[in-house]
Amino acid sequence: MKYEFVCEDCDQTQTVELRPSQFDECRESGVPCECSEEAKAYHQFNPGNLSVCFKGDGWSDKMHREKKYRSKRSQRMAERQRKHNKTPELVPNYQGEEVENWREAQNLASKDGRSAATYEPKIHKD
Repeated sequence: MKYEFVCEDCDQTQTVELRPSQFDECRESGVPCECSEEAKAYHQFNPGNLSVCFKGDGWSDKMHREKKYRSKRSQRMAERQRKHNKTPELVPNYQGEEVENWREAQNLASKDGRSAATYEPKIHKD
């Protein structure tokens, strides 16, 4: 990683690349400065140099996958519910006896003097 060090004598800033294990030692004892052999440069914390990079399964990627998963799951559950909770189909009948079609059921109801208007919507669906 790269760290910034500032010289005590000349105030010159230098960037030094160190391993994290080396950083603790150099932060306390300082690193040699280029201006003279006795001068030491010490670590200067600069929050402007901080950057964060989310890679791989970062929070936004994970959130997107979770939303996509829940959407697919919701669709699967709705489809499953439609398959298992079918609404019963109406079978053409008159007074509990099955007939060939709704038109025939309407004719039987008319012959008995009953209102046959309720059969009209079913006839139009067929």
